[in-house]
Amino acid sequence: MIPLLARRHGLFVLAAAVLAHGVTVLIWPAAHWSMIDLEVYRAAGAVVLDGGRLYEQGVTASLKFVYPPFAALLFTPLAMVSLDVLRVLWAVGNLVLVVMVVRWAAPTARPGVVAALAGVICWLDPVRTTVYLGQVNWILLALVAWDLLRNGGRRWQGVGIGIAAAIKLTPLLFVVYLLLTRRFRAAGVAVATVAATVAAGFALLPADAAAFWLDGAFAEVGRINPVDAATNHSLRGALARTMDHETGLWLVGAAILAAVSLAVAVRARRRGDEVLGMAVTGLCATAVSPFSWTHHWVWFAPLVLAVVHRRAFAGVVVALTFAWFVRVYPPESGLIPETSVAALGGPVAGNLYFLLFLASLPYQAKQGRRRGQAEGERQPGRQRRPVGGQPGRQQPDRVRRRQHEPLAAGAPGHRLGEDGGDRGGGAREPAGHADGPGRVDE
Repeated sequence: MIPLLARRHGLFVLAAAVLAHGVTVLIWPAAHWSMIDLEVYRAAGAVVLDGGRLYEQGVTASLKFVYPPFAALLFTPLAMVSLDVLRVLWAVGNLVLVVMVVRWAAPTARPGVVAALAGVICWLDPVRTTVYLGQVNWILLALVAWDLLRNGGRRWQGVGIGIAAAIKLTPLLFVVYLLLTRRFRAAGVAVATVAATVAAGFALLPADAAAFWLDGAFAEVGRINPVDAATNHSLRGALARTMDHETGLWLVGAAILAAVSLAVAVRARRRGDEVLGMAVTGLCATAVSPFSWTHHWVWFAPLVLAVVHRRAFAGVVVALTFAWFVRVYPPESGLIPETSVAALGGPVAGNLYFLLFLASLPYQAKQGRRRGQAEGERQPGRQRRPVGGQPGRQQPDRVRRRQHEPLAAGAPGHRLGEDGGDRGGGAREPAGHADGPGRVDE
């Protein structure tokens, strides 16, 4: 697929997205430039360059570094740039990635549609908060989307998921998704990528790698915040706020939720809806994680894209719902922005994202089933005979009468592209024929 910025209207789309986000910055400037987490990333990179220890104490005056050592290695260039410049680059970079993900999700959409979708996504609370805090959530989503949504580049599929999981562990669930959708090579590449990053951490930062992987720092949820804190919007957070000793029930509930969610995701992918499959898997990973901030729920953005692709009106309703929770009241300018969700209070508001995910699962399953039924209705009633003796490649009915005629001696087999056009030797189809074979899942 041609990169977005190389397209004729790429700069227009990017400018529209920047303008949409720029309006919100002008209205609430203090709500978009804290980037406290970006300061942590930059400080972690400085600790690595100075030869310090990442996990013995906080890398800033108030915050600890909770990512794997490999992530700190990636953050070392940030320490070489001033914080003011870094904030601008981080915000613009996230906007570019928003546009790119929308383009990957809707490759045939017009530039105006891409611009509108990108602008709406920038207003969603998890995305807006990600930019506000200088978080990496959208970068991780873009890495996964780079693997799953782009056309071409299948040889390296899995690298993006592996790098995302090397920065934060929750994207590891996408390895299971790849296995269940029978993309074994991509799953192997993802696992190998994660293993390579762990090895790099032990080679370059042995003490920190031992502390994180061997001494169990990766499992210390308390390093982030108490599990029962109101800021934990995962399944475990919901359970911890309502009962004691929730660990066993959380493990059982997480296993059940993962099984159901992955079944929905696999069904969606088999019906040709990779965007929905990616969204459900990402939302599930966020839901079953021990601790999930509101900005971790950026996976609602591809869900909005999937809904818009199916039913525009429903997509607008979903998008405006999320936008309302952000924009009814101006966010505060404190360390963590106060949105109308937090201002509402109560058990529903405290578990809003998790409850929205649960409520959306039946709809997502229904969408995958409807798409499969619609595609089945478009298939011809008679089975077509294979072209050139190759299984899975079928000859249109109007050309079947020539089936008995053998190919010329030494002629190459008939090869069809995605659009049904003739790209190899053998008999050519009539011009304008559009009844080519569908794509086969890898």
